[in-house]
Amino acid sequence: MGLRGPIPMPTAIQQIRGNPGKRPLGRNEPQPRRVPPECPEYVRQDPVAHAEWNRSVPILLDMGVLTEADGPALALYCMAHSDLVLNLQAVRRLNAESPDKTGGHVKATPTGYLAPNQYQLNVRLYREEIIKLAREFGFTPSSRSRIQVEKERVVPNDPWSAM
Repeated sequence: MGLRGPIPMPTAIQQIRGNPGKRPLGRNEPQPRRVPPECPEYVRQDPVAHAEWNRSVPILLDMGVLTEADGPALALYCMAHSDLVLNLQAVRRLNAESPDKTGGHVKATPTGYLAPNQYQLNVRLYREEIIKLAREFGFTPSSRSRIQVEKERVVPNDPWSAM
């Protein structure tokens, strides 16, 4: 059986929100370095996913939410974005070619019934997946309002500046 209850909130976010539940905060939570993760090979092979990776990484680094541990989650986001784009292209092509004027949203089955177009269903699923992953990174306005990050302090190498 899986874990029960809601997903635990990271300690940093609990501290930023003021720990409204007054529950004990985790003390040994891992803190990955804030460096860009390496782009996986399967993302580099997909031009749409790779373009989204290249677009997203600078934004997330500037926001201060991307760490070296976030590569797989960001890769999932980029691949879902690529799948959404491909399915939207298929829906647009079907809309243009639709002889029955249904706009490609439904298709006739071999038995004559109308069924939803699978590409249209895929688009809906990818939209839901993308918005869930986008919230994890703070890509939506409401998710950004819940996250506050301290900018990393730049420590000069000059020993005289410490005096």
